[in-house]
Amino acid sequence: MAQRGEGQGLQIAVISFAILAIVLAGTAYFFFASAQSAQKELDAGKKRAADMQQQNAKAMHRIAAMNYVLGLEGVAKPDVEVAKGAAGGDDPKVKELLDNFEADIALVGDQVAPDGAKSYRTFTMALIAALNKKNANIYKQESEKFAAERTQMEQDKTTFTSTVTNLKSQSGSALQKVNDEKEAVMKQNTRLMATNQQLLEELERLRSKQSGLKEQPDGHILRVDQHLRMVWIDVGRADGLLRQTTFAVFDHDENGYSAKKRKARIEVIDVQDHMSEARILEDSPANPIISGDVIETPAWSPGQRIHFALALKMDINKDGVDDYDLVRNIILLNGGMIDAELRPDGTRIGNIDANTRYFVVGQRPDENTSNDTLKKFNTFYQDSQNFSVKKIQVNELLALMGWKSEERTVELAGQRGGALGQPMPKKAVTPAAEGAAPPGGAAAATTDPFGAPAAGAPAAAAPVDPFAPAAPAAADPFAPK
Repeated sequence: MAQRGEGQGLQIAVISFAILAIVLAGTAYFFFASAQSAQKELDAGKKRAADMQQQNAKAMHRIAAMNYVLGLEGVAKPDVEVAKGAAGGDDPKVKELLDNFEADIALVGDQVAPDGAKSYRTFTMALIAALNKKNANIYKQESEKFAAERTQMEQDKTTFTSTVTNLKSQSGSALQKVNDEKEAVMKQNTRLMATNQQLLEELERLRSKQSGLKEQPDGHILRVDQHLRMVWIDVGRADGLLRQTTFAVFDHDENGYSAKKRKARIEVIDVQDHMSEARILEDSPANPIISGDVIETPAWSPGQRIHFALALKMDINKDGVDDYDLVRNIILLNGGMIDAELRPDGTRIGNIDANTRYFVVGQRPDENTSNDTLKKFNTFYQDSQNFSVKKIQVNELLALMGWKSEERTVELAGQRGGALGQPMPKKAVTPAAEGAAPPGGAAAATTDPFGAPAAGAPAAAAPVDPFAPAAPAAADPFAPK
């Protein structure tokens, strides 16, 4: 029993010893793990302390640099270098600050604390001192300039006052002189107006002696041949008449003629000394041409050439096409003279004078007319007013000349020719032509530019009228053959 008891005690002791060993081993491990953790925390704390010290050194470096550039606490550049070494080297921000400071100080140079430490404080004081000095100089200069200008203004004022006084003194006599000259000019103008009126009256008197529109006829009908559609008139080469001149025919009475409306139109085709042959362009069976009727054209009078002035576009047949050149050529072909022209394109040719009889008025300027052409027309119109030139519309002029646009027609039979298929009768011999020298003689060659050439001289082609159909003198060109 005793052995059994000893064996159980030993077992208990061994078990207790084992439990104690386990507990001791666990406690030792726990304390070892705690020591390791504490060591790690100590190392981390030391590292953090070193980092904080490094950050503090950098902060002190920056503070030292700021104090240096601001001139605070007596910090000099060597102190900044010491702080730089403690911070472990250059700080980019501190370097940028110092570089900018050096550049700013260099702008002013030795003016910033030449005998002391340089800083932004001394830099600002130097700028203020420089500005004050500059302002003082400017103020002094401006004050001197103002004083000089004020003195000059006083002198100018004195001079101006003296000049005004002199001008007032002179203006009285000058005004009196101007008034005297004005009165003299007005008197002269009155005399000129009276003289101009006398000249206009004299011009009208001279013009009244000239044959004009229905003032006295240009000629008379001597003989009519309705079968041949021919007439003979009492004016010819000796009166300056040219071939292709057109006339308007009017009724006559014992005093000349009184009809206001033309009754027919004729065109001269053969000119002799004191008589001419003309073809009938237009007439009326109800009021035919008879001997004694009078003829009239504004472009020609016996022994005279009528002068004209033309202006701007002329549309005689209302087709929208300008007929200016046509009107011009008609006047020239009828013996008229053109003194002045204002062409539709604004070109002015010639001048209106006392010889100009008629102003042929075309279309008036409108909104499409250029300013230059409008100015020229106003001047042209004023010239016609100054010479009292009679204005006449282009259609009225052409009607009085016996001209109008013709259409060629061919009659098969009737009064103007023989029956269809029969030959035309021979040309009648005019009374004056019997026994007279042929119109192609020497006298005709030297007088009528449109007549036949002299005997032995080379034949020259007669000018062709582009505005009327050509016709032989002996027959109606529109009659059937």
